[in-house]
Amino acid sequence: MVAAYTPATIILQTLVRGIFAIRTVQQLRVRLRWEFENQVIGKKMYANSFQLEIMRQIFHHTTHFKNPAHKAEIQCLFGHYCSMGTRGNIERLGVGMFMKFAKESNFINESMKTQTLELLFAHEKGKDAFVKYPQFVSILKQIADAKYPKIFFHGKFKDTNARLLKLLQEMVLVTKVSGRSVM
Repeated sequence: MVAAYTPATIILQTLVRGIFAIRTVQQLRVRLRWEFENQVIGKKMYANSFQLEIMRQIFHHTTHFKNPAHKAEIQCLFGHYCSMGTRGNIERLGVGMFMKFAKESNFINESMKTQTLELLFAHEKGKDAFVKYPQFVSILKQIADAKYPKIFFHGKFKDTNARLLKLLQEMVLVTKVSGRSVM
């Protein structure tokens, strides 16, 4: 057995072990790089899907009126402004409180005047003195169409729905109610 360890054999074994070590290190580097990339891509995909789910829920709870168990932030804001005029009222919004909501949401600027908002409100209320939540959402859709005419896609949503969602995220859900931000 000792005779098998000649100097040439020892050099050959050292070279082969070195080659295997280099190959193992290269494979380890490749595996670590793939794991890192998958981890980074996974985090990005999670963040994107999380944002899309938030947008979907905001849109769903804003535009679906049948399920009263799901009171979304927009419905709570609507109820808040309804109850400002009359205690206990959470279903009918008057023009005064709507204009207060519009001012606090920064809807009023050079392109959207106070008279325009009052006309939108008057058109939606019809013969009634107040608007209800579905009419309120319709007014928000019209405001969104006027504010963001060039937005066609926002997440998975298109056209008017995309513009409404952008309006809700950028202007309505950051409205300060009682000294604190809603979102």
